[in-house]
Amino acid sequence: MPMSDLALYSVAFLLVVAAFTLAVRWRIIRTTAATQNRGLFRFNDGVKTREVDPIGVLIALEAHPKFRMDLDPKRALQDGDQDALLTMADAVRQAFSVTPFTQPGKPGLTVYECVELLAVFMLYVDLQKKSFKPTQTSAPSTESTSTDAGAPTTLDTSDSGSIAAELSPSTL
Repeated sequence: MPMSDLALYSVAFLLVVAAFTLAVRWRIIRTTAATQNRGLFRFNDGVKTREVDPIGVLIALEAHPKFRMDLDPKRALQDGDQDALLTMADAVRQAFSVTPFTQPGKPGLTVYECVELLAVFMLYVDLQKKSFKPTQTSAPSTESTSTDAGAPTTLDTSDSGSIAAELSPSTL
């Protein structure tokens, strides 16, 4: 095979690899952007990546009959309470609809993975709270609150909560 043919095949091969790589990256970017826009939380169930509604998970965690978000993680991780650890793992499995780990290659989470999933999920929720920017639903009113006589009908309050001095009709 002449050297020019080998070089041509090498260039063609590199172009095919580059096109495939770009196609895969484009798909990942599109998938990630769509998930982020929807506000879904992504996690691995032991076999595949799944997406869940974080509000639904929070509701399920709160509805668990034994799990207390304010007590069980501390008891399990800092105090070494095994009952709290198992309760926490059960609550996570129910909230995320995953089964306990049974064997490799099948869906299911170990107790450690449940603890890790809860920690990452709570970090995600906390970051979502901090990055949330509510939209203004109505423009602030620019109408005067004065009566026909010119006297103010309400007190002006600033953001700090202090009350501004009332204006007398003679200063208007």
